[in-house]
Amino acid sequence: MRQGFAAKWLFCVLVLSCVPGCGPLGSSPSSTPLREPGFRASTIRRPALLVRVSVSDDLSQRERSRLPEDYQAAVVEGLDRIGILAVDAATLPPSRSRALEGIERAPALARAREAGAEYLVIVDARLSRGDLVHCRQSGRALTGPTTHWDAALEIDRVSDGKPLLVEPAGPDMRVVDVELDCRTGKLIRRRSMDELIGDSVDLVLAPFNAR
Repeated sequence: MRQGFAAKWLFCVLVLSCVPGCGPLGSSPSSTPLREPGFRASTIRRPALLVRVSVSDDLSQRERSRLPEDYQAAVVEGLDRIGILAVDAATLPPSRSRALEGIERAPALARAREAGAEYLVIVDARLSRGDLVHCRQSGRALTGPTTHWDAALEIDRVSDGKPLLVEPAGPDMRVVDVELDCRTGKLIRRRSMDELIGDSVDLVLAPFNAR
């Protein structure tokens, strides 16, 4: 899986920037974190689930076919572990859109309504490969080739489609395959894809564990 990633790390200082987005109920919700006052995801028990998983084109066709299924299964299993049974689960084809954009919510909400769900849970995850910066907090930013999952979560009320929680993709919702010694700049190890998927799903489902 990692043949094209065997090259040694090259480190340098990078400047990072962030990009915002907009809009709630259509196909382009806000990329700003949102939480309806008083809403707690931990109270949800039987939601409808909509999952979109996109995998970078520089992975093999086999990986692009298999990894979305693995991630989707991990989401369902993760919810089940915390006592949340999805009454309906649907998937969307991969997309080049930014996280939570390009998703038509009306059909998903209608399907959730038919299934008797009060909430629609949307998970949007993307697997990418490329140079990323690390160890920013150490004052010695390091960059090198990295495989990483970025994930976003949205929870909508089915009755009116109102977003109650939005956790956009960003550094806090990213897991990477590298473990580094930030002091020396040395690569300690690369983590397995199973580890990455498990950690990404744990991050995206974290609001369901908050009390």
